[in-house]
Amino acid sequence: MKFRDFRWSYLFFLALAVSYAFFTLLGPHGVPSWMQKRRDIQDYEQRIEALQRENDRREERIRSLEQDQAEQERVIREQLIFVKEDETVYVLGR
Repeated sequence: MKFRDFRWSYLFFLALAVSYAFFTLLGPHGVPSWMQKRRDIQDYEQRIEALQRENDRREERIRSLEQDQAEQERVIREQLIFVKEDETVYVLGR
């Protein structure tokens, strides 16, 4: 009788442990959630890299404008439509 009770209690606790493991792994904080978080992290890392490249490009642009008077003048004239006294500007299709 004691062996039979021990076997049933062993099977009961084994089934309980398997159920707990199943629901823990497949539940809201289980493997699917973990995989989604890994995908999110990869997406964020890619976005960070893209933003870092954009920052580097903009910093280089700032350096070139700080060091090159001709580049400064070209950008100012282009964006603000400044002209020299002896120039004629034709604006087409703005």
